[in-house]
Amino acid sequence: TFGGTIDGIGQFYFRQKKYDKAIKMFEDSVRIARKLGNEGSTSVSLFNIGWTYYELKNYKMAAKSFLESVNIIEKLRKTATGATRRDYIARQIAMYQYLTSAYVREKNFPKAFNAIELSRARFLAEQIAGSEKDILIPSLNEMQRTLSGDSAVIMYANMNLNNKVMMVVTKDEAYGIEFSSFALYDSKWTNYIEETNSELEKQRGLNIVDRDKAQETAFEIKPACSCEAIINYYRALLIASGHESRGLAIRKRQHGKTSDDEIKELAKLLYNIFVKPLEEKLKGKTNLLIITDGPLGFMPLETLIDESGRYMVEKYHITYVQSMGVMDLIKKRRYEDNRKPLLAFGGAVY
Repeated sequence: TFGGTIDGIGQFYFRQKKYDKAIKMFEDSVRIARKLGNEGSTSVSLFNIGWTYYELKNYKMAAKSFLESVNIIEKLRKTATGATRRDYIARQIAMYQYLTSAYVREKNFPKAFNAIELSRARFLAEQIAGSEKDILIPSLNEMQRTLSGDSAVIMYANMNLNNKVMMVVTKDEAYGIEFSSFALYDSKWTNYIEETNSELEKQRGLNIVDRDKAQETAFEIKPACSCEAIINYYRALLIASGHESRGLAIRKRQHGKTSDDEIKELAKLLYNIFVKPLEEKLKGKTNLLIITDGPLGFMPLETLIDESGRYMVEKYHITYVQSMGVMDLIKKRRYEDNRKPLLAFGGAVY
């Protein structure tokens, strides 16, 4: 279509870093798409406008365009079915990720919190084919009122992007930053990732597959060694600790270290990336509610080690939850008096 051609010209200007011209083309594309009633194309061009403002560091305008785009996708998703509906939820979550990033860079932490919670609620409702009306999204202020003085909530988001997000919320404060885990990719541990993953393929164990292809964009640089692979490697060390698997025996011959040595070194490195930037905000806290994201959900954060050599489990009582909205939903559950108890296990790695 003509509007699509104009959007393509805008993308050309974007790649040339002629951002003013790119925005003009994208805005023209939005006007044409709206006149034609093409909401899908409107959403795409609005996202491109948001991304251009994002590159210009005008995060307020970026967030405005991202939000318009995600709201259109939400409208389309509600009437779609099958594969089309799944495609919409993947696109919507990707848009929420950039919206979250824009809010964090703008230091608008209440809206960043809300964007993370909305994406989690919609994804969960889609996965369980439930009603989103059952999952209420608490505001940041509402959530803070439920926290005790010795408690903090740590939220991770955008784990599949280069610039990841971590937030900490206490009774009196909300704080968020973007961070990169490229220090992991550049570390010596990358030398053993391929070997470990090859070994794990022969076992029953963790096998993370990236199914959200729709979230990949041309703007993201994918490192040779992924965060999933590092976490996979760390878990392999934990699982094998106390006995020598074939893969660990090979590594020991290569650099003379035991699996326990490797676990402690990597645990400290992971702590420095995923926890240390929040240390100042966690002073005086003993209870942590952690909301993980993506592959981080497979890593036991309580095994990480700080600079003084203490495990996180020695310092904090740690609870994991999918989102604050889900936790609120669980708290409100009511059961029949004759309900029978159930203890279930699944996915164990022996």
